[in-house]
Amino acid sequence: MREKNKELENSNEELLALSEELEDLYKKNEEFSKDLIKMTEILSNLKPSKTLDEFYSNVLEVALEIIPEADYGSIILIDMEKMETKFIHSIGHDIKKLKSLKSFLGEIPKYENIRISKDVINEERNKNFNPEDFKLLLEATKPIKQTLIYDIKLNNKTWIKLTLDIAENSNERFTENSFRLIEGFGNLIKAFWIEKLSTKEIKDAYLRFATKLSIIAEAHDDITGMHIYRVGEISAFIAEKLGLNREKIIEIKNFAPLHDIGKIFIDKNLLRKNGILSDEEFEEIKMHTIYAMKLLDDPYFETAKNIALYHHENHDGTGYPFKLKGKEIPIEAQIVALADKYDALRSLRTYKEGFSHKKVYEIITRGDGRVEPSHFHPEILATFKKYHMEIYEIYEKISRSDNKNNKHKEWIL
Repeated sequence: MREKNKELENSNEELLALSEELEDLYKKNEEFSKDLIKMTEILSNLKPSKTLDEFYSNVLEVALEIIPEADYGSIILIDMEKMETKFIHSIGHDIKKLKSLKSFLGEIPKYENIRISKDVINEERNKNFNPEDFKLLLEATKPIKQTLIYDIKLNNKTWIKLTLDIAENSNERFTENSFRLIEGFGNLIKAFWIEKLSTKEIKDAYLRFATKLSIIAEAHDDITGMHIYRVGEISAFIAEKLGLNREKIIEIKNFAPLHDIGKIFIDKNLLRKNGILSDEEFEEIKMHTIYAMKLLDDPYFETAKNIALYHHENHDGTGYPFKLKGKEIPIEAQIVALADKYDALRSLRTYKEGFSHKKVYEIITRGDGRVEPSHFHPEILATFKKYHMEIYEIYEKISRSDNKNNKHKEWIL
């Protein structure tokens, strides 16, 4: 009986130990699941409209939040085709100095791998690492006790190295949970990067098409010089000074040259008429804003459509084709409206002389009966007044380039 009781006691102890082990495992899995859900919820909100810098910044912020052992982190891009590495984001370290490194950092990965380094600075330093760069690397990084590294393959030529660091004076160490979470991050980075790349390729194709369209429109209207490119550059300059986001500025620069694309559906003889237009002829020419919809009715051309359709609308409601006013007019169209007006007044046409910058400045800011200050968005007009000499320089620089080379330059970013 005693032996039986002893066996039961031993069995109970084993069951109790197993129960505690299972409970601990459950808690770990539950904690991991919560972290994984939290990470997915935060990062799933990142759309392709986000820049890669914004995405990588969010990745590190979330990584440091749900892997609490880590104090710092960095993301390094490895370009095997160019044989270069560059830091693209870092939290905790001096990213400005890290971005200035020129040496190739570390060995080229052979396969995806998650590992821990106890001396990442020296372990990732290869034999060709420049001594000056190594000195700069030491200055840019805070003292590190341990680094969790994940080499992530994006394609055959590109890798991402995600690193999370524990500060030298910390008592923390990376756990099995840390490995599992950083692996989840790797999958999210790959998914986003692939989607971002495919979106960029599509946009690039549309932009190449837009370039050809703008050149066709320019030739159809018999406009000499670099009118469409100047309008793009001046519009982007104004957009930047207004504080628009980088993506919007690029769109405006790329699509402003399409402002008159609808003119390819207008009779050439009417566009090139040297003389006063009849009311019917003017009404037909005004239709170029509507005709633009035939080519730009696509989600990728939303900004281009807004520019082409509304760039003749006036802020005070006296424009065409819909007599919109104020906030009813998309901001990109209001920016291009001023840039186009400035360039058109400066440029020589078969039906008019080209005015000086001083003369055009007076017309836009004071009015001449045909062009009035009330036609323009007040903030855009104020920006023009403040930076009109910079706009003058843009006009002159592109015009000089045209006269020198007598050919179009590439203007897409």
